[in-house]
Amino acid sequence: MITLFTLNCSAIEGHFLVRYNTLEQTGIGKLKVYEDFDRWQVGGRFQAELGGFGIRAGLIPTGKPISQTYEGFVNYRITEQITVGLVSWCKHYLAQSGNSPTKDKTGLDIKLKYEF
Repeated sequence: MITLFTLNCSAIEGHFLVRYNTLEQTGIGKLKVYEDFDRWQVGGRFQAELGGFGIRAGLIPTGKPISQTYEGFVNYRITEQITVGLVSWCKHYLAQSGNSPTKDKTGLDIKLKYEF
């Protein structure tokens, strides 16, 4: 016997963002994807921090990645204004950053969001 459980959910959503600091000539690239399940939201984020830009093969603009940050998150909407969440994350420094691999960081954050 097969039992199928379904939740009220929408399609996977997200966004991609690129930001460039013109004064410091640095930037970031972010990708966020998530899915809503009624009061729950489950997703992940990826961010690459860029420490400069250049041209590859004399033609293609490229960034010099310094670090990568990964996050997995779960949010629960208690009311229309209040949401609680749990975020597991890690920040990994790449060799070209000049940082030792021992500087890598991990964490588990609890968050509370109040919308007004």
